[in-house]
Amino acid sequence: MIAGYRFVSAGKAFSPDYAWVGLWNADDGTARSQVIAFTDQRHKVLATLSFHLGGLSTLPSPDTPALGITIIGESRADGTVPWFQLQWRSGIRETTATPAWRP
Repeated sequence: MIAGYRFVSAGKAFSPDYAWVGLWNADDGTARSQVIAFTDQRHKVLATLSFHLGGLSTLPSPDTPALGITIIGESRADGTVPWFQLQWRSGIRETTATPAWRP
């Protein structure tokens, strides 16, 4: 539950920190949407957009730690429909490794 928003759609996050990436539209009818990474216990707002959005799909990038998020908007038949893709760098953790060999 996201206060002031209603759930629209979700896709897998492919992240060790968040299971899903979802799309929520504003309850008050304004052209606002949020893209949110979430689990059953916490969430993180990735983007707040000035569009009324209708669908979301996710796909892991095979050569980077980024998640591709494809989003499409909703519009009346006579209007334009936004379509765009976001990249989220999910689950990146820095570690300091000790070298196994020293001269």
